[in-house]
Amino acid sequence: MALKCLLSIDDMVMLNILEQALQEHGVDYFIMDGGMQNLHPGTGLFPYRIMVLDEDMRKGQSILKDLEV
Repeated sequence: MALKCLLSIDDMVMLNILEQALQEHGVDYFIMDGGMQNLHPGTGLFPYRIMVLDEDMRKGQSILKDLEV
């Protein structure tokens, strides 16, 4: 099983909204680079990467479209 990047984002509010939507739709995800964002807050140099399984990519993209991200 391979993980693919659904979205790179540095907006914490939108990240929380997206996490909630993914959970509600049963999409497993993993947030990468969260530690780097904590070391360099507000710089935008290291955005969070929301990773999903290859098989969940279409569902994730549909959620992004519904959220108008």
